Amino acid sequence: MQKMDILKLGKSYNMVNSYLQNRQQPRLEVLMRIAKIFDIDVKELIVSNKEKKK
Repeated sequence: MQKMDILKLGKSYNMVNSYLQNRQQPRLEVLMRIAKIFDIDVKELIVSNKEKKK
């Protein structure tokens, strides 16, 4: 994530870094802003914690 992206997100560098290092999970509202910044679907930012059925 670039500095400009962090500024657009409205979060501190430390908070964004904690998201990137998986120490904290962003709220849904923050995920929506991240998706908008990168012009992607918010579903691409969410990883399922369920095991895939074979």
